[in-house]
Amino acid sequence: MSVAPGEIKNQGFVFPPRFITADIQAPVLQGIEFDFGDNPLSPTPRLIISGFQFVLENPYFGASPLGSEMTDLYVTIEVGGRDSFNPDGSINYVGGPDATISGDALTFEGEEKIFAELPEGFQVGGSFITVVRPMELPRDGKFQEQIIISNPVQIPASPRYVFGANSGANSVSVVDLLHTTTKTIPNPNENAPQPTIDVTLRDPLEVARINLQGADGGSPRSIVLTEDGTRAYLPMEIGAGVAVLDAVVMHQVDAVPDDPDKPETLGIQIIKLPGGSRPFDAVAEKSGRFLYVSDSNNPVIYVIDIDPFSSTYNTLVKTIGLGEHAPLGTRGLDLSLDQQRLYVTAPGRTLFGRYATENGKVLVIDTNLAIGERPSFQPVMDETVIDVGPEPYDITATDELGVMLLVDRTSDARGVGVVRRVSLDPEQPAVHQV
Repeated sequence: MSVAPGEIKNQGFVFPPRFITADIQAPVLQGIEFDFGDNPLSPTPRLIISGFQFVLENPYFGASPLGSEMTDLYVTIEVGGRDSFNPDGSINYVGGPDATISGDALTFEGEEKIFAELPEGFQVGGSFITVVRPMELPRDGKFQEQIIISNPVQIPASPRYVFGANSGANSVSVVDLLHTTTKTIPNPNENAPQPTIDVTLRDPLEVARINLQGADGGSPRSIVLTEDGTRAYLPMEIGAGVAVLDAVVMHQVDAVPDDPDKPETLGIQIIKLPGGSRPFDAVAEKSGRFLYVSDSNNPVIYVIDIDPFSSTYNTLVKTIGLGEHAPLGTRGLDLSLDQQRLYVTAPGRTLFGRYATENGKVLVIDTNLAIGERPSFQPVMDETVIDVGPEPYDITATDELGVMLLVDRTSDARGVGVVRRVSLDPEQPAVHQV
């Protein structure tokens, strides 16, 4: 990736300790920052963690000095809950797999500041970061290695940055909306002693460009941010998948944990969709539960789990078949204002000559958000299957419950339409009018 020198830096939140022990004091984190290092020719994302009590002399006679040196420490990035180990040594994942930066990969400034360079693929956005001090402590009548965990810290997303998909270049541009520049202009006051004055103007600037990996050419069509702004999902028109970006540290997230026994999992991977799919558009639930992805090749909607605390995080969990109601695949989609329904456009014919039926459809999928179940589609004419113009291309919710705006790419007469639910009473049929 490329980054403009000094343009991206962020600070985080500090949380109180999760557990308080009387015997051994844990490391105390007081702050965290993120930047791209000191070398503009080789920008490397890094965490700068400040605190105290990182190391401790073991108070028990006969115990090893483990935990008394800064290099004994390691940094953990918790995706979802903190992972633990089972008695057989296997990992008990709590949501997405956690990442660890070992002590030999850390650098230090005295005993109060830790610098941790982030390997590619790690997810920091939405994650909790801790410093761990291993020590030998009494347990079951002997000294055994135990871990002492600091209070957690977290880096929020910054609202100053926006992301743009570069389809042809298979990359993402990061633009700083708050960037300013100073210009010298003629002084409007003709009687002033200075003929010119300096003014500060808003000047949005591309501060980073992220090249995407693991998608066989990729071509991102759009970008969808999670509600908290920490992650971005990109449907890849080429490559049959969805790329994931960390919107906090500005790099691509590895969506498939590496398994040495499975070479296809190594390196940066995208969320895989079935072969032959052509992702078109996507929308994320505000609850952070699911991402919905349309497919311009097939009559389906893909449902991806985007909850970091879920055991199926960043995986395809359901494919909703739409059958004859989407003969030319699906296009733009959006969630209703209350997130209870997903509205999907499905053309009957296209601008470039494909033809299946005279009219396209708007299809309505029940998200089942209220009952906590996975979404479902039951075709009922005028309720969940709505006749519209020939090529409905996109749809968006309005700030009025039950009202959606629709655009058609082929028919000027039906270029913009309104889809309105007749009754908002949950006891009444969900009939729609166009």
